[in-house]
Amino acid sequence: MSIAIIGGGIIGTSIAYHLAHHGEKITVIDDQRSGRATDAGAGIVCPWVTKRNKNTPGYELSTRGATYYETLQHQLEAEGFGNTGYKKSRNACGFNRR
Repeated sequence: MSIAIIGGGIIGTSIAYHLAHHGEKITVIDDQRSGRATDAGAGIVCPWVTKRNKNTPGYELSTRGATYYETLQHQLEAEGFGNTGYKKSRNACGFNRR
């Protein structure tokens, strides 16, 4: 089966990565903003400083997503994709620099 995924952000590329591991033929279609996140999320994966109620499914999903993101980065590096450039930045999550 051939699958087209629209969007090369973390969600699109993650889906493509996992489907490829299951032997699917994948094409990712993106607007080629190399090295730049979309305007929608600006590359910030930080649910723990949200104002959302922490007892909601949305908070649970975003927390699991942030945890998964770090796991995925380490997995990609272990599989030979090299240094992905992933790093945690406290400032990106709304903390003040001291």
